Amino acid sequence: MNKKLTLSMDADMIAFAHQYANMTKQSISHLFEAYLRRLQSNVYQSDIASESAALYGIFEGKDVPDKHEMRKECHEKSNYRS
Repeated sequence: MNKKLTLSMDADMIAFAHQYANMTKQSISHLFEAYLRRLQSNVYQSDIASESAALYGIFEGKDVPDKHEMRKECHEKSNYRS
């Protein structure tokens, strides 16, 4: 069931929306709904932040290091640079 939505926008954006809708022979409602659908699918596809995704599987097949050992090693590296 479709419902009506009222938006407030900058006048230049409204003019662009009308121009683009005419150029592509689509309604502004259709353009906006398509944009929101793409946005929705991107949000649900990226449940893992990109920083976390880069680390995914880093310990696969290995034992996860002890946090105390990791801290010690990091501390030793930072002292070495000083």
